[in-house]
Amino acid sequence: MNTLLMPVIVSLSVFLSSAYDQSGLEGRDYECMKELNLTVDFVVNGFDEYNFLREGDPELNAFLNCTWRKAGYLTTEGQINPDGLKAWLEVDLIQKKPGIKTTAEDLVRPCQSIRGDDPGDTGIKVYNCIVRTLWGV
Repeated sequence: MNTLLMPVIVSLSVFLSSAYDQSGLEGRDYECMKELNLTVDFVVNGFDEYNFLREGDPELNAFLNCTWRKAGYLTTEGQINPDGLKAWLEVDLIQKKPGIKTTAEDLVRPCQSIRGDDPGDTGIKVYNCIVRTLWGV
């Protein structure tokens, strides 16, 4: 099941410290780390052993807010962009893993209305919902 999550993690452009390294980080990730004065280790360690992002961390919220806005998964107003999420999942998950028995719509639909305390918190909660939906938990 972990191999099915690889594209999700890659698309978020951050990797688990135990399974992945910083080679998957993209330009926007480094831009956001620099803007927010965060380290690669901090970002990588934001994931737990089950591939969920740590909730309730203002610095991780700020990082996700920054990267998701740059990627188009959050609007400039800080709202979830369901079409952006579906496009990302379609390209980075569904097309790259043709054996997956779900659609981007199936992953985004149950999660798109989740709201957090701020845009980054919303993004983390939506991401964790997508992972739960993908895993079927």
